[in-house]
Amino acid sequence: MKVINNMTFTLIIAVKNGASTLQRCIDSVLAQSYSSIELIIIDADSDDGTKELLRLNDHNIAYWESKPDRGIAHAWNKALKHAKGEWLCFLGADDYFWDSAVIDNVHYFIQSHEDLPSVIYGKVNVVDAEDAVLGTYGDEWSVAQKHILDSMSLPHQGVFHHRSLFLQHGEFDEIYKVGPDYEFLLRELIDGDAILIPSLIVTGMQQGGLSSDPHFALHALKDIRNAVNKHNTGGVSLNWYVIYIRALIRRGIEIVLGDNAARIITSFYRKIKTRQ
Repeated sequence: MKVINNMTFTLIIAVKNGASTLQRCIDSVLAQSYSSIELIIIDADSDDGTKELLRLNDHNIAYWESKPDRGIAHAWNKALKHAKGEWLCFLGADDYFWDSAVIDNVHYFIQSHEDLPSVIYGKVNVVDAEDAVLGTYGDEWSVAQKHILDSMSLPHQGVFHHRSLFLQHGEFDEIYKVGPDYEFLLRELIDGDAILIPSLIVTGMQQGGLSSDPHFALHALKDIRNAVNKHNTGGVSLNWYVIYIRALIRRGIEIVLGDNAARIITSFYRKIKTRQ
């Protein structure tokens, strides 16, 4: 897999001390039935065995490095300099492709449609430690578009970016420490379009990573506010404040009752929302 000509897809993983889950992510890439794929992994000088794991997988990785970086935006930008694929997807070390036909299905969708927008995406399953599905995220663009100015309404681990986006809009902005993906997509989607690939689950995203951390969520929401203020003079919507208050409540529960209680309550809330 290491040397592939005429890549259609570049899969990029940014990792910091992700040895416990990274191999599962890599294996899900290697299991894809579609072969025109390159894998790039940027490690932030991990000290938990991640570097050793990358050495073991060297023959299956088009490019990898393990050096200190300035954050996830910097890691992604370093990966972009090596990416050759027409479509790029960004994964976390605790994400994994839902089945072996994901990229095949994305490729079939691309081949079956003309004049696609530069952003296409599928759905993402949030799973627990036993891989039980806690919720599925990814609305039709007609719905997601209504919320693009108050939240990351596209499931980033399910998004495929056409390489022309980076030629047009440049790199990720390192000012956004938590939400550089949102700010980058906003450059395109504030006036542009995206499209959902129907019925496709792209990845499983394990609960318990940074995205489940209420402190992280508050920082992400502040990045969203700053990005919207940068690109839209109207500022964030009322719904942003609703989401921010929920995150504050979640953070308060964590402080008072502890992280475990906060995760249980959050999981229960997600299950209720999923059944509605």
